[in-house]
Amino acid sequence: MKKLILVILMLFSLTSCITGGIGVGSDGKVRGNIGVSTGGLIRGGIGIDTDGRLSGGIGF
Repeated sequence: MKKLILVILMLFSLTSCITGGIGVGSDGKVRGNIGVSTGGLIRGGIGIDTDGRLSGGIGF
């Protein structure tokens, strides 16, 4: 069982990549985000607005 968990973690580390971006919303606010993608299986990220609010999420 431990070997299976190690193999899964290794596959996630091999297929994951860091993503990021900057955008301007329709309200004129500049937003930036950084996230991690695991080859399309799981995506997660965290973002910050110009007013200092943090947002985050995870998806499949």
